Amino acid sequence: MKTLVKALAVATLAATASAAQAQLYGEIGYTPLKFSLAAAGSTVEASPKALGLTVGYDLHKNVAVEGLVAFNAGDATPTDSGLTVSGKLKVSNAYGLFVKPKVMLGANLEVSARFGYMSTKFDISGTGPAGANVSTSISDNGFAYGVGARYDLGTHTYLAVNYTSVYNKDDGKVNGFTFGFGLKY
Repeated sequence: MKTLVKALAVATLAATASAAQAQLYGEIGYTPLKFSLAAAGSTVEASPKALGLTVGYDLHKNVAVEGLVAFNAGDATPTDSGLTVSGKLKVSNAYGLFVKPKVMLGANLEVSARFGYMSTKFDISGTGPAGANVSTSISDNGFAYGVGARYDLGTHTYLAVNYTSVYNKDDGKVNGFTFGFGLKY
């Protein structure tokens, strides 16, 4: 967390030094996620979908800051150690704040990395033992990272693809590729 605070402080200082290069952008993206959680000797896996909105601000030609919110775009039927489970898993909500170092590789192609903080909540519902309805949530927050590319279609529009590791700890992983369309202001 201290590293994130330091990176945001450096980015803020860079913004005051290069305000003439600042640019606002927004993006809508679709993300099929890969969810995997190990507990009590079994592994639950699912592939829920999310729809996200990203707002970014170019602090410098090689550094931006981004905010992200995402919501459910499709639930998934989980498997438990390869066996289908009677239930559904979906993204309830997610939000994040990132520092994004980037570089142009040509007139229209930008590649980037992203480092920051992300909080994600998943809802799980289904039928438990003896036919009882079961509903619970799983939440986590912490360090998230990723890489991506953007292709400018024109002065104000672009297509993007990003890979983000939302959660990566001993007991599980959540990650996914986002396919997006954006507008630059």
